Amino acid sequence: MAKLTDEFKMTLLKKTKEALKLSIQSSIRHSRNVATGQNHTSEFLKIIKEDKVTIQRLNNVIDMKQREVDTLNKEHVDLLWRMAGLEKKVTECEAYKKEAAEVAEWEKKLTEFTDSKKVDN
Repeated sequence: MAKLTDEFKMTLLKKTKEALKLSIQSSIRHSRNVATGQNHTSEFLKIIKEDKVTIQRLNNVIDMKQREVDTLNKEHVDLLWRMAGLEKKVTECEAYKKEAAEVAEWEKKLTEFTDSKKVDN
């Protein structure tokens, strides 16, 4: 029985050493995985910060361009109103021109009519 116990102790010691060796290797691999994960996380956070800065810069450009578009739209609307006013004036001028032409024609006819009926004293 003593032999079995010594043999059992040696086997147990050998298995324990092997289990300890495997647990140390596993711990090393786990530490590497955790370190890699932390590195990836820090790189990811750095990329996110850069993207936030880029997004903010782009939003500023968009705001600036939107203000330019709003200004141009306002100017466009103002020009449309001015053009509508000018079109109204042109229409009034054309109507006046037509009336003036009619008046001139009637004056011409009246002048011809009165000139032919002149009586010399």
